[in-house]
Amino acid sequence: MNFRLLTSLVALFVIPIAASAQTGTLTGSIRDGESGEGLFAANVLITSLSNPATKVGQLTDGTGNFSIELPAGRYEVRASYVGYETGVVDVVDVPDDGTASIMLDLVVEPIEMNKIVVSASRKEERVLDAPASVQVVEEEEIRDTTVLTPADHLQGRAGVDVQRAGVNQGTVVIRGFNNIFSGATLTLG
Repeated sequence: MNFRLLTSLVALFVIPIAASAQTGTLTGSIRDGESGEGLFAANVLITSLSNPATKVGQLTDGTGNFSIELPAGRYEVRASYVGYETGVVDVVDVPDDGTASIMLDLVVEPIEMNKIVVSASRKEERVLDAPASVQVVEEEEIRDTTVLTPADHLQGRAGVDVQRAGVNQGTVVIRGFNNIFSGATLTLG
């Protein structure tokens, strides 16, 4: 009986050691696509293609390089960095007792920040935090649309009516206040 217990314990310790002998090293460099400089602390996510639930992550060092020991096999490598598009290497073969190397050049991707508006609260705040309904006319929309007056950009917005009173004159009516005082809406352009 003790012999069986001893054999089971030996098997438990021998199997992981044999499995760990089949490892390789994955090294790589994550760089800025324009300047070629290494990106410090870029996030590298390595996913096993044979078992997608197995993922390993690491940050690059000060020169944009990383090195990690993995079981031999096929992997997908994703590198991400704030302000850059995510770079992907679909298949990397890590050989047994060998080294696989990759190099990823990430492309700059501008970050669109939260829109800041001044609304009913009369202070700067994010569009989502405004206490009143806020609609933003984007710069591209203004540039791409030909209008006679700035108020014409409001036409078609929810709760806004623009009434034409001539070639270059219009009255803006907001939320149904369509009466003699309709022209009292202040429009800032």
